[in-house]
Amino acid sequence: MIKLIADVADESILNLKQSNDKKLVGIMKLYHEYFYIFQMVEPGMLFSVSHRMVQLSFERGLSEISPIAFAQFGVTALCMGNACGGYRMGSLALKLARNLGVPGLVSSIIAIVQPCVAWVSEPFRNIADSH
Repeated sequence: MIKLIADVADESILNLKQSNDKKLVGIMKLYHEYFYIFQMVEPGMLFSVSHRMVQLSFERGLSEISPIAFAQFGVTALCMGNACGGYRMGSLALKLARNLGVPGLVSSIIAIVQPCVAWVSEPFRNIADSH
């Protein structure tokens, strides 16, 4: 999935159709809860859970939980050694959250992305920009 997403342009992801399917939202919320449970009891499952959430977003459209899925997928990509992919997913998650306009969603994404993903890439970008 990481390679599959690497081949998809950011604009294509940002322009995915939006879904109001309540069943999809319920499933995504359940996976979101699984993600936090597995952080404590089975960390090896984090990639599978975040992967499935992103996959559902591609297949059935964006829901209010999709930006969180992309942020969590970014965290797992970083943990697997793909810092650039993790940062890209985190940045896309922030853009998706702003596009969807769900109250409180942007702050939730920032809480995931800044401490877990952004610190890896942003300082280097700031250093490069200043020289």
